[in-house]
Amino acid sequence: SSLDVQAPFKVRFDFEIFKPLNYARIGFFITTPTGVMVFEAYDADEEEWAGRRQPGRLIVECEVPGHLFNPGRFLLNINAGIPGVKNLLHLEGVLTLKVEETSSTASLMRTPREGVVRLRLNWKSHKLHEA
Repeated sequence: SSLDVQAPFKVRFDFEIFKPLNYARIGFFITTPTGVMVFEAYDADEEEWAGRRQPGRLIVECEVPGHLFNPGRFLLNINAGIPGVKNLLHLEGVLTLKVEETSSTASLMRTPREGVVRLRLNWKSHKLHEA
């Protein structure tokens, strides 16, 4: 999947729970092709999903902000389970993300950045009044 460096994207899971599960979570982690961990995220980071999961079909969605990655290739991996108890699913390299620079974003960053991520942070400038 190709992504623009400035565009957010969503990761969505559609799954079914067949019996009550305590502290189960599903999420994903992003790595470089060489295995460097960029970050991991789980639905249980939200308090409403941090406890007991009841049976039923669920759809969970996470939005990853734009201006996060430097251009390059990244792998989306999936993990689900009960931390410290049982891993229910672990799939690596489910999707390759090709993050690309467009002409509209190139002018904003002007030069290549080092590192895996390329956050576009909010900067403020205040002019000091001379005494």
